[in-house]
Amino acid sequence: MNPPVDPPAIRKRKLAYRAAHRGIREMDLIIGVYVARHLDEFDDQQMSWLEALIDVPDQELFQWVCGSAEVPAEYDTPIMAALKSMRLGPGPADK
Repeated sequence: MNPPVDPPAIRKRKLAYRAAHRGIREMDLIIGVYVARHLDEFDDQQMSWLEALIDVPDQELFQWVCGSAEVPAEYDTPIMAALKSMRLGPGPADK
C-alpha cells in the first residue's frame, strides 16, 4: 500500500521547514531564502525537484550551488539553476 500523499499546503509547510533547517547555516540561508521567496508559486513538479535537492547532503549541494562541482543530470533542474543564480543581499549595483 502506498503512503498517503500530503495535500499541497502541508507539503509546502514541510518543505519550508526542511529548507530552512538543513544543518549548515549557509545552506539554511540559500535554500531557506529561495523557498521563502518562491514556494507559494511552486507546482507539484517544482516541489518534487525541491524535495530531491533537500535530500542531498549539505556539503555536496553547497558545492553545486557555488559552482565548484558539477551538478549531476538528475538534479540539474530549473530549481537548481535558480539557486545557483540567486543573490541573498544587495550587490554592487544596489549601492
